[in-house]
Amino acid sequence: VVEKFYANASPEQSKTKPDALLEFNHGSAYLDNKPMQVMVSAGPYCVLDDLEYDPLGDVLDEAKKTNPDVLILLGPFVDVANNKISNGEVYFKLGEDQDPMELSFKDLFKMQVVQKIDLFLESNPNTHVVVVPSPNDAHHPSVFPQSPFSFHELFEDFVENVERTRRQVTLVSNPSMFKI
Repeated sequence: VVEKFYANASPEQSKTKPDALLEFNHGSAYLDNKPMQVMVSAGPYCVLDDLEYDPLGDVLDEAKKTNPDVLILLGPFVDVANNKISNGEVYFKLGEDQDPMELSFKDLFKMQVVQKIDLFLESNPNTHVVVVPSPNDAHHPSVFPQSPFSFHELFEDFVENVERTRRQVTLVSNPSMFKI
């Protein structure tokens, strides 16, 4: 639930000169005379009593419609407050006729989060996704500050097009500062 909405940051916050911003945002050399669109979403991405990740699907569906230049996804992704996670009931069904298989928290992240991001990237080749961990992520060390998620451990062996994913996904630390 959105608690605060911030728009039109004051010039004091920007270190870039106004003329440079005007050229970058409206000049034909950069964004083709269109303003940059950034979409930010904060987890958790599943409801407290299931592991279906419907809220993440909803966020990505909205991003497909709006086609932002940058989509920033803030954790938690595998939320320690989720009843299934806290009780260790991490199961995933591949099909209706198959028995559920038990997953590690990292496998759950791959099956539910990485897979959805990968499908999103397939249909949105111009959107760059930034992924930020949370201290409430069960599959990641909760020591603060947090290191970024490992591309090798979580994405590399699980996505169809590793080069595309490396080009379109940036994994950052928490806290982090990055330039768009």
